Amino acid sequence: MSRNAKINALLLLVVAALALLPKERVWQAMCWLDSRGEEPDTDDAPQLAGFLRRRWMRTRIAQLSGAGRLLLSRQDGTAQLTALRMPLHMAYGADEMVWSTADLAATAARTGAHHTVVAGAGHSPNVSHPRELADRLTEFWERPASELRLEVLPETVPQGTPE
Repeated sequence: MSRNAKINALLLLVVAALALLPKERVWQAMCWLDSRGEEPDTDDAPQLAGFLRRRWMRTRIAQLSGAGRLLLSRQDGTAQLTALRMPLHMAYGADEMVWSTADLAATAARTGAHHTVVAGAGHSPNVSHPRELADRLTEFWERPASELRLEVLPETVPQGTPE
């Protein structure tokens, strides 16, 4: 089974489980699935594990289910990102276990985005490495505008209008 197929199967399970079971039971099941050894070891510090659980428990079921359904129906948004006339910056952990880091790097390259890979971080570098990520994002936004991706796209001329 491919990585994407596994992620989709897990998302389907979570969305279905949220409709039938209390959030606490779904959380426990996800923790059990996460510890099965297929993904990198994520022995989170107790403080981090507590935060992740509290965040899960405080998020509304409709939002959790909606996010799962959105991810299941996801479409490639690279063209829309590329069309933006603003600086783009993708950030992710080197030990990302949900999305392929090769795919994330390729998307950054295709969109012209600057990207940051946070060493030692997994899926949520903003949670596990907040200071490092904040520093890297701040460095990006403090760069001179001439160094940022600010492509000016040609103005479109409406059809039937003389140029």
